[in-house]
Amino acid sequence: MRFPDRDGLTPEERLRNEEAAKCLSKGKYYTFKSPVKATAIPVTGSDAWKPRELAFKRGYYLGFVNGQHLFRGKPLVRPADIPETLAESYFHILFIGGPVAYLDRDQSA
Repeated sequence: MRFPDRDGLTPEERLRNEEAAKCLSKGKYYTFKSPVKATAIPVTGSDAWKPRELAFKRGYYLGFVNGQHLFRGKPLVRPADIPETLAESYFHILFIGGPVAYLDRDQSA
């Protein structure tokens, strides 16, 4: 899969995105200053594993993979074809000046 946002970064944006990895810890929950829209991969539902754009307020940081920050979380608005208890999605974020992540005080799922 090709990610046009990542593939089209300027050298300065690429550096900012890479530097953000130093501030995030794998295995921790983060909240976003304002909800982020991201390309997400839902893991259940009739369109499971098909990328779609969803919004997230919170995510579990899985790490910096292929130049992207990978998270797992539940979208703010659950697509109708996904049961609420299974609404987990994987999503990626580029930290190039838009989203801001804060360590969530509540580290429980």
